[in-house]
Amino acid sequence: MHIWKRWFVRRAAPPVTNPYHGLTDPRPRGQAKCPYCAGGAAERSFPAVAYPIWESECGAIGSGSPMYPDLDEVADVLLAILDIPGSVSEPSIPTGTSGMLSMQHYDIPKSLDKLREILRDHDFEMQTNTWNESSGKIHSIWVRRRI
Repeated sequence: MHIWKRWFVRRAAPPVTNPYHGLTDPRPRGQAKCPYCAGGAAERSFPAVAYPIWESECGAIGSGSPMYPDLDEVADVLLAILDIPGSVSEPSIPTGTSGMLSMQHYDIPKSLDKLREILRDHDFEMQTNTWNESSGKIHSIWVRRRI
């Protein structure tokens, strides 16, 4: 038993310092590009929104995530920002008999088709795109009013 105690002894971790604390973060970041006008897009902040929101010079707005399965939630955020009622996310379904566990099915192509329909009914169009950032791929949805 003594050997196990030596292996699993809790030690204080060294303090972690952020070299960018108090400074503008100089690390390189990818730039969101609008698929409509191919121009850069400025990031806007919205309270309580978990995904970045970009606004292009041509008036399109976009949002995205590095995780493809999150695109249904990204779509719901865009609908909320555009003040369009509805949701494209699949509902959570109770699993088992405990009543405490539930699962959510992800069918992103179905969600994107549903989003396209909702937007078309409200005179909007959408495009998806993906680009590489230092942290990996960013999957995004872009929306603009139909011309």
